[in-house]
Amino acid sequence: MRGEAFLIRYADDFVMVFSNEMDARKVEEVLPKRLGRFGLAVHPEKTRLIRFLPPDGGSGGSGHPRLSFDLLGFTHYWG
Repeated sequence: MRGEAFLIRYADDFVMVFSNEMDARKVEEVLPKRLGRFGLAVHPEKTRLIRFLPPDGGSGGSGHPRLSFDLLGFTHYWG
């Protein structure tokens, strides 16, 4: 990893957070192969890469940041 990264687990679901977009894209590419070794799969409807930055906009980069996202019936906001 070139930047910070961490994982938040909710039972059999999880959120992976990256400070570096290239790190996120690399993990997005290799994660299905890694999980496949254990008979697991990435759920295509529940898996996505989003830009989620503080309301002040954070650092620059491609795409527009989202102000919230939904996960497991909850809407998550920067607080």
